[in-house]
Amino acid sequence: MQRLGNSNGGMSPSAMRALYTGMIRPIFTWGAEIWLHNPPNFNAFRRLEYQALRKITGAYHGASQEKLGYIANVEPIQAKLTDMGVRWAARAIATGDPHIRDFLQDQPRGFPAWHDGTGGPQTTLEAPIPATFHLSDLQNPEEISWGNREDHRRGNLLQITLLRPEDPRSREKGYWAASLAQLVKDGWTLGYSDGSGRNLQTGAGAYIRLEQGQGSHTGAFLGDLASVADGERKGLALAIQQAPPDRKICVLSDSTTAIHTALQLSRGVPPKSGIETELKEALLARQRDTAVAWIRGHLGLEGNTIADKLAELHSHLGTNTLQTRTATHEGLRAASNRNRKEFRTQPGFGTRRTDWHRHALSTYTWYRTEKGPQKAWLYHIRKAGEPGCPCGHPMQTGEHITFHCPRYDTMRTRLLGSRKTWTEIDLPVWRKEGDESYNAIEAFFDFLYFEA
Repeated sequence: MQRLGNSNGGMSPSAMRALYTGMIRPIFTWGAEIWLHNPPNFNAFRRLEYQALRKITGAYHGASQEKLGYIANVEPIQAKLTDMGVRWAARAIATGDPHIRDFLQDQPRGFPAWHDGTGGPQTTLEAPIPATFHLSDLQNPEEISWGNREDHRRGNLLQITLLRPEDPRSREKGYWAASLAQLVKDGWTLGYSDGSGRNLQTGAGAYIRLEQGQGSHTGAFLGDLASVADGERKGLALAIQQAPPDRKICVLSDSTTAIHTALQLSRGVPPKSGIETELKEALLARQRDTAVAWIRGHLGLEGNTIADKLAELHSHLGTNTLQTRTATHEGLRAASNRNRKEFRTQPGFGTRRTDWHRHALSTYTWYRTEKGPQKAWLYHIRKAGEPGCPCGHPMQTGEHITFHCPRYDTMRTRLLGSRKTWTEIDLPVWRKEGDESYNAIEAFFDFLYFEA
């Protein structure tokens, strides 16, 4: 990279970034999933990454590595290694290998993104149990239809289709109330399940409606390392477990993903997580008919609203009482993606600056980090006799040149308009697909490269 470009020309910033993230970084992070539990000295990695970030952005020596990472949209190397460990853990959990599971429990230091080891909430690794179940009812699906309802036998589970999501009537509360009343008339006990991901904390809730307005309810806290879909599956399992054993139960969920998982498990598909194992065991423990059905959420239906509130309640209670978190492969991947996004972007540092021309990006980096050819920095490193600007201002800083220097008022008004701060400059500009019009902000910094 040293010979491929500099702040004046050579390889484009986007190509430099692709070279580092796609070729150089994978070489020195190879096998990190294995040795991450005994990490080496990260200083050598950070020095290497700092050199790469300077080549990408054209920065002067001494610029903040954190700021350069935001400008180049590259997460810190330690965050990248942690992300690799978390993703490997997610894949390992999905395999269900007990040796890998024990290794993860014994070596939490390798995965600080989901186990900080500081005395905070501990993490329970959910791994699938090898499928040893033998379903007695695996005949071909028997389809029975009458009225507006369809019942489909799936293994030892019955799927009832009251309305399909694309049906316009599914948005009418009165139609749902009539359909549910018909289910009760047919002898079904109604159960409701829901999951919540409020504030990135997943919770599950279940409510069973009994006679004379009575009901039973339960819930569970999963935490920030389980997905909302995991919360929906957990709620479905809780509802089936909570159902009276001597009655046939129909659990209504507003998650097609959770219903699909239950149907797959009833057909003999092995579970992929401990939550799915719990759901499968709950299905197999039932002696009476068990059914699942999709229901439109947030229509004000009593049972669905209660399950939703229970899920939110357990989400908040688990967070405030430091309950045990549950880590699933879906949740770990989602947490990893959130961490990467947080490290790679920061309000006030723009987006996709590496798509700019080399001259414009270098100038932006110099003025944004206050480390560049402006006289205030050159005077600080004893490369200039005075720090003042030719316009008469006592300090020629990057902010002064960009927003205040009267020598560039004409181009500043034309290209920046009313933007007066870095935050306003870094707001994204939305364009239609295929729009190749020039970027006014990029043009302004390209102008400053030659004039300032």
